[in-house]
Amino acid sequence: MSRQVGGRNKSRAWLGLAGVGIASAGAPAQAQEIKLTGPLAGAPAARGLSSPNPGSKITDDFLLPSGQLEIGGEIVFLTSDEPHRELELTDVGLLRLRARRAVGDFVELFVGTELLVKEPEAWDEPTWQSAHGGLLVPFGHRLAMSLQGAGGELFDEPGLWWQVQSSLMAKPAIGRWARFELGLGHSITKLDIDQDPRPFWIEEVVAHAEAQLGEREFAAWLGVDYSLPVASGPDAPGRTSARFLDPNVGLNLHIGGVISPRKSNWDLFAIYSVVDRGDLERPETTLPILDGGFDQRQLAIGVQHRFGAESPDHE
Repeated sequence: MSRQVGGRNKSRAWLGLAGVGIASAGAPAQAQEIKLTGPLAGAPAARGLSSPNPGSKITDDFLLPSGQLEIGGEIVFLTSDEPHRELELTDVGLLRLRARRAVGDFVELFVGTELLVKEPEAWDEPTWQSAHGGLLVPFGHRLAMSLQGAGGELFDEPGLWWQVQSSLMAKPAIGRWARFELGLGHSITKLDIDQDPRPFWIEEVVAHAEAQLGEREFAAWLGVDYSLPVASGPDAPGRTSARFLDPNVGLNLHIGGVISPRKSNWDLFAIYSVVDRGDLERPETTLPILDGGFDQRQLAIGVQHRFGAESPDHE
């Protein structure tokens, strides 16, 4: 991962193209050395391989009904017990906004953005944090392919990051009220730092497994995301900079629930996430990303609404 020297060096990041993953299923950067590890998590769509919205947890299908538009948002409370980065429940607030639309029965498009709406007084981070977008294409009733990209601001250091990720997902049903969501994919992230001409990049295989219970008006889920780095560079300090990349394995846990009152086309949801992302005592293992860049817990509470034709599950 990368060691970084000095204070707030200006950075820019360009995305490498991600190769297509195959499956049977669907940090603060301070004046110290740091490493990047795991998929950059600054945008919800790029955090893992799970479906990019809670509404999909309540049905066996990946896509919205044809012609529907879904718009939603959530407030995220970010907490941490990490030394030198202790955050209480209301210290940091992120606002995530997103929309998705089904185009016929063959593709779904989704976009989103993330804003920092509350931060400690000692911070001076930009309000806009990240944006993401992509498409989801089903193959039959149980398989789908996703291609998505994201980009945003680095945390505590001027600069940008970008990421592209592709994956295949499956959603096998094991009963009327139970189903799995599985995924395997591939992501590439690239950073270009103004004061270091070397290219910085990380290539990873990412996997997701989730169990979903419920249908129609209520569903709950439990899932894990796993990332395995397969290549990165540079792998040694340069002559003029101590920065280098040496990624390690990442593992996240997500627990959530969604309520969708019959015929209302509204979803109310809550998601609790535990993010395992390095150790601030070893800053080389953390990410220069606020959302997911170091060990933290996230509580998201949100709402979304579907416009257009009534969903068959709510008729």
